[in-house]
Amino acid sequence: MTPTLSGIIKKTLCYFVLFSIFFCLQTIFSKSLTVFAISPYFMPCIIVTIAMLDGQTTALCFAFGAGIATDAFVAQSTSYYTIAYLILVALLTMLLKDVFRKSFFSAAALAFLATWLISFMYSFLFYVIFRQAPLSAGITVALPEAFYSTLFIIFIYPAVSIIAKATK
Repeated sequence: MTPTLSGIIKKTLCYFVLFSIFFCLQTIFSKSLTVFAISPYFMPCIIVTIAMLDGQTTALCFAFGAGIATDAFVAQSTSYYTIAYLILVALLTMLLKDVFRKSFFSAAALAFLATWLISFMYSFLFYVIFRQAPLSAGITVALPEAFYSTLFIIFIYPAVSIIAKATK
């Protein structure tokens, strides 16, 4: 069954609202969500869940938009998050075909792994290579950040699940 134009527009608007809510939580309200100097990082969790429940095309579009917004408004580097999110979706869709079931626990495990990898690669590329921090920063900062971010999958998974089912 091919999706209709109104279904595609409805899905796009729903994902835009979801992105806006979590992007505002991540950027504007990050100080109130910070625990022990660790802020949550929502975008990999959302991207993993969309890739799992709604497919590669939707996840690629969302990853591209989320990456551009993150690079433009949050990150100090240019295009790192856009490229990282697109690679994440490509790897996830290859894994999801053969390895993982579409379930909450699979989404939580993959979200943890994705958040940790993106944070670790960011630390490695920008801190270790440019000599701003030791390699241990990629572990001591990235692991707690990934764990704390994955806790919010409790709110992300049901929202994406409702959007994916309602707009098919």
